[in-house]
Amino acid sequence: LEHPAIPRYLENFEAEADGKLRLVLAMERIEGRNLETAIASGKRFSEAEVEDILAQLSEILAYLGSLRPPLVHRDINPKNIILRPGGVVSLVDFSGVQDAVAAALYPGATMVGTAGYMPLEQVAGRASHRSDLYGAAATALFLLTARNPAELPTKSLKVDLSGIMDLSPRLDAVLSSWLEPDVERRNLGAAEAASILRGETRVETTSRREAERSRA
Repeated sequence: LEHPAIPRYLENFEAEADGKLRLVLAMERIEGRNLETAIASGKRFSEAEVEDILAQLSEILAYLGSLRPPLVHRDINPKNIILRPGGVVSLVDFSGVQDAVAAALYPGATMVGTAGYMPLEQVAGRASHRSDLYGAAATALFLLTARNPAELPTKSLKVDLSGIMDLSPRLDAVLSSWLEPDVERRNLGAAEAASILRGETRVETTSRREAERSRA
């Protein structure tokens, strides 16, 4: 993997411990703190900061999705996103990819992912690139509410955004798509989402809340 927001592979070596030979991978150390720790310490993110973080995540996911075959992280959640100095984020811990291989080889293996950040298809063992989009959107919800998305109210199996806050049209467009329980309706691409969140692409449809106000 070669992306400025993903730790670089540096070296590998063998090490013996407790009579077992282990393969060790040395990776770049990312300075900063993860988003869960930031919230726990009292940090509250503004809507503009959440848009920026989600835009950065979208660009990382666009890169992972451009690989052939696409690489599915499977565990996008606040613990695995490091906030670096200057507001730059990095995505870490790609062990979910390795765990997925193990799960394929051994059907009884533990499910990969974190509760509240996994879509239904991933729970059923059918994770795809769009599953990571759900995890990114759920992470944005956590930053906005300081609560695990699993604790938030739902409507028709989907997190009910209308009962949480008045989101900007940009966030509303991305979260509404990426939090869809039906993977086929989670059809907003990562690169397009980044462009929307950065204000480079205009949201084509009227936001859900604006539509509700006009009907009222």
